[in-house]
Amino acid sequence: MTILTILTGTIITQGIYAGIFLLIGSKNPLANKFLGVLVLLSSLWLIDTFLRISNGYLSNPDLYFMPIFYSFGFGPLIYFYTSSITNKAYKFRKRHFYHFIPVIIQALFYFILFWSSYSFKRWYWLEVHKPITYDLEFNLTLLSLMVYSYISIKRIIKYQEWIKNQFSEISKIHLNWLKI
Repeated sequence: MTILTILTGTIITQGIYAGIFLLIGSKNPLANKFLGVLVLLSSLWLIDTFLRISNGYLSNPDLYFMPIFYSFGFGPLIYFYTSSITNKAYKFRKRHFYHFIPVIIQALFYFILFWSSYSFKRWYWLEVHKPITYDLEFNLTLLSLMVYSYISIKRIIKYQEWIKNQFSEISKIHLNWLKI
């Protein structure tokens, strides 16, 4: 155990705790649910880092491709969190689920790989994932985050314009913290 391993484990534990707390909290429940899921998915994603720095993968190679990667959900969750913060009447509808199709595919992909034999995982890592899909997944996650962040910032700017016309004192409701 190194200080980095302990720090990473602590961050993961706090993230899981905060995510669950946000999911079961009652204040602004829709926004908290989106934020809670985002925090949980981010914490799960960090488990990969923890396993790498603690040599968890070396001591238990069956953990490779554990279904902890849901990075395609980060962008949509940020967008829906922003939408629910900037519009108190916002409702999540069935049609919004299409934003989560990529993360569902990603989850299925990792579940299938996780339950595959070690020899198949090894082959897949060396021949497909490391040379192709690892960078592809990273780049698609980055693209998704950029697109959803852009439309989220546009939504915040539109909200800020609206509150300027509605309220005389906006210092506590301008949401600059969210834009940053």
